[in-house]
Amino acid sequence: GFSIERTKVELDATNLLADPAFLALPANRAARCFVADGNKYFNRSSCGVVETAEMVAEMCHMELAGLWGHHGQRFVNLRDLDIFCARSGAPASIKSVPGPEASHGPQPHAEQFSGATIQPVAKRPPPVVAERMTMGPEDVVKAQLAALQVADFDTAFEFNSEQNKARLSSAAKFGSIVRGTSFNILLDG
Repeated sequence: GFSIERTKVELDATNLLADPAFLALPANRAARCFVADGNKYFNRSSCGVVETAEMVAEMCHMELAGLWGHHGQRFVNLRDLDIFCARSGAPASIKSVPGPEASHGPQPHAEQFSGATIQPVAKRPPPVVAERMTMGPEDVVKAQLAALQVADFDTAFEFNSEQNKARLSSAAKFGSIVRGTSFNILLDG
C-alpha cells in the first residue's frame, strides 16, 4: 500500500491519468475516484478498521462527505490529488512502512478473522481504557458492533478512536449520527 503522495508518483509514472480508457470510465467522469492512504488504512489489520470504514462511507455516500473529517486528510478526490500533494508540509513521496502502534494492542494473524461471528452483548458500562488496550482489533470491532446491536451507544462510543471521540464530543451525538445515516443498518431492529 502507498501513501497518498506515493500514489501520485506511481500514477504519474504510469501515465494512467492520461489514458483515454481511464478518462472514459463513468466513475472518473463523475469525479467519483479517490486516493487514500492505503499503507495506513487499507493494507493493514488494525484498530484503524473503523476509520477505514468511515472513509469508504464518505467516498460512497456523498451525503456523508466530511462527516468524520477524513476527506482532505486521509483520502482525496483524484481531481484534487495534485493540490493535495503540493500543499505546504506534504510528506516526501516515499513508501513508509511503520510498525504497529502500541496503542492498537496485539495484532492477530489474518487467519484468526475467518469465520468470525458477532454476538450481541448485554448492556454494560463503558470499558476502561486499560481493557481496550489489551484487546486485539478484531475484539474491538466485535465489541463495538455488539454494543450497536443493542443500541448501547455509550459503550460503542468508547470503542471509537480518541480522535473520533473528540470530534463527535459525546455518545449521544454518536448515537444520533448512527441512527440518522446509512449506519443505522448496524442497529438491531
